[in-house]
Amino acid sequence: MVKVGSQLYFIETGSFDRVPRAGAICWDPTDIREPPMLHKFLVVATAVAAIAVSAIPTQPAKAGSCAVVTAEGRGANEAKASARSVKHLTFKTNRWAHKNGYTTVGVAKTATVCATKGPLVHCHSSHKVCG
Repeated sequence: MVKVGSQLYFIETGSFDRVPRAGAICWDPTDIREPPMLHKFLVVATAVAAIAVSAIPTQPAKAGSCAVVTAEGRGANEAKASARSVKHLTFKTNRWAHKNGYTTVGVAKTATVCATKGPLVHCHSSHKVCG
Protein backbone atom coordinates (compact mmCIF):
# COMPACT_ATOMS: atom_id res chain seq x y z
CA MET A 1 0.00 0.00 0.00
CA VAL A 2 1.40 3.38 -1.02
CA LYS A 3 0.13 6.81 -0.15
CA VAL A 4 0.15 9.33 -2.98
CA GLY A 5 -1.13 12.67 -1.79
CA SER A 6 -4.10 11.82 0.36
CA GLN A 7 -5.06 8.63 -1.55
CA LEU A 8 -4.05 5.07 -0.63
CA TYR A 9 -3.20 2.59 -3.43
CA PHE A 10 -2.64 -1.19 -3.50
CA ILE A 11 0.54 -2.29 -5.27
CA GLU A 12 0.27 -6.10 -4.86
CA THR A 13 -1.81 -6.58 -8.01
CA GLY A 14 0.65 -4.81 -10.27
CA SER A 15 -1.73 -1.94 -10.96
CA PHE A 16 -2.65 1.03 -8.88
CA ASP A 17 -6.12 0.12 -7.65
CA ARG A 18 -7.44 2.84 -5.40
CA VAL A 19 -8.65 1.78 -1.94
CA PRO A 20 -12.35 2.66 -1.63
CA ARG A 21 -12.80 5.39 0.97
CA ALA A 22 -15.76 3.76 2.73
CA GLY A 23 -14.16 0.31 2.79
CA ALA A 24 -10.65 1.35 3.74
CA ILE A 25 -9.34 -0.89 6.49
CA CYS A 26 -6.35 1.33 7.22
CA TRP A 27 -7.35 4.91 7.82
CA ASP A 28 -4.40 7.28 7.82
CA PRO A 29 -4.57 9.50 10.94
CA THR A 30 -2.68 12.25 9.12
CA ASP A 31 -5.51 12.45 6.58
CA ILE A 32 -7.42 15.69 7.26
CA ARG A 33 -10.76 14.21 6.21
CA GLU A 34 -13.08 12.59 8.75
CA PRO A 35 -13.10 8.82 9.14
CA PRO A 36 -15.82 7.14 7.07
CA MET A 37 -18.00 6.09 10.02
CA LEU A 38 -17.95 9.59 11.49
CA HIS A 39 -18.98 11.02 8.14
CA LYS A 40 -21.89 8.56 7.89
CA PHE A 41 -22.94 9.37 11.44
CA LEU A 42 -22.95 13.10 10.74
CA VAL A 43 -25.06 12.63 7.61
CA VAL A 44 -27.59 10.46 9.45
CA ALA A 45 -27.69 12.80 12.47
CA THR A 46 -28.32 15.80 10.22
CA ALA A 47 -31.11 13.97 8.40
CA VAL A 48 -32.77 12.90 11.65
CA ALA A 49 -32.53 16.45 13.05
CA ALA A 50 -34.11 17.89 9.89
CA ILE A 51 -36.99 15.42 10.09
CA ALA A 52 -37.51 16.12 13.79
CA VAL A 53 -37.61 19.88 13.28
CA SER A 54 -40.11 19.61 10.43
CA ALA A 55 -42.31 17.22 12.42
CA ILE A 56 -42.76 19.64 15.34
CA PRO A 57 -45.76 21.89 14.65
CA THR A 58 -45.40 25.60 15.29
CA GLN A 59 -48.60 25.64 17.37
CA PRO A 60 -49.70 22.61 19.36
CA ALA A 61 -52.88 21.07 18.02
CA LYS A 62 -55.57 21.75 20.55
CA ALA A 63 -57.81 18.79 21.10
CA GLY A 64 -61.43 19.72 21.72
CA SER A 65 -62.36 19.55 25.37
CA CYS A 66 -65.77 19.48 26.98
CA ALA A 67 -67.12 20.45 30.38
CA VAL A 68 -70.40 20.59 32.22
CA VAL A 69 -71.19 24.11 33.37
CA THR A 70 -73.74 24.72 36.12
CA ALA A 71 -75.17 27.86 37.62
CA GLU A 72 -77.71 28.79 40.26
CA GLY A 73 -80.22 31.60 40.41
CA ARG A 74 -82.62 32.74 43.12
CA GLY A 75 -85.66 34.92 42.78
CA ALA A 76 -89.08 35.80 44.14
CA ASN A 77 -90.82 33.65 41.53
CA GLU A 78 -89.84 30.91 39.13
CA ALA A 79 -89.55 33.15 36.05
CA LYS A 80 -87.07 35.53 37.71
CA ALA A 81 -85.04 32.71 39.27
CA SER A 82 -84.86 30.82 35.97
CA ALA A 83 -83.83 33.93 34.04
CA ARG A 84 -81.13 34.69 36.60
CA SER A 85 -79.73 31.13 36.53
CA VAL A 86 -79.59 31.20 32.71
CA LYS A 87 -77.82 34.60 32.88
CA HIS A 88 -75.24 33.17 35.30
CA LEU A 89 -74.87 30.07 33.14
CA THR A 90 -74.11 32.22 30.08
CA PHE A 91 -71.48 34.14 32.05
CA LYS A 92 -69.85 30.93 33.29
CA THR A 93 -69.86 29.46 29.77
CA ASN A 94 -68.17 32.55 28.34
CA ARG A 95 -65.65 32.51 31.18
CA TRP A 96 -64.82 28.84 30.57
CA ALA A 97 -64.34 29.50 26.84
CA HIS A 98 -62.06 32.47 27.51
CA LYS A 99 -59.93 30.58 30.06
CA ASN A 100 -59.43 27.71 27.61
CA GLY A 101 -58.68 29.96 24.64
CA TYR A 102 -61.80 29.29 22.58
CA THR A 103 -63.53 31.98 20.56
CA THR A 104 -66.57 29.81 19.83
CA VAL A 105 -67.98 26.86 21.73
CA GLY A 106 -70.75 24.36 21.13
CA VAL A 107 -73.49 24.27 23.73
CA ALA A 108 -75.83 21.33 24.31
CA LYS A 109 -79.42 21.69 25.44
CA THR A 110 -79.78 23.59 28.71
CA ALA A 111 -81.59 21.89 31.59
CA THR A 112 -83.17 24.00 34.35
CA VAL A 113 -84.63 22.62 37.59
CA CYS A 114 -86.41 24.89 40.05
CA ALA A 115 -87.50 24.29 43.64
CA THR A 116 -89.08 26.49 46.27
CA LYS A 117 -87.00 26.89 49.43
CA GLY A 118 -88.67 29.17 51.93
CA PRO A 119 -89.75 32.47 50.46
CA LEU A 120 -87.39 32.20 47.45
CA VAL A 121 -87.31 29.98 44.39
CA HIS A 122 -83.94 28.35 43.60
CA CYS A 123 -83.19 27.31 40.03
CA HIS A 124 -80.21 25.26 38.84
CA SER A 125 -79.28 25.39 35.15
CA SER A 126 -76.65 23.27 33.45
CA HIS A 127 -75.40 22.35 30.02
CA LYS A 128 -72.45 20.73 28.31
CA VAL A 129 -70.01 22.99 26.44
CA CYS A 130 -67.36 21.79 24.00
CA GLY A 131 -64.57 23.84 22.47
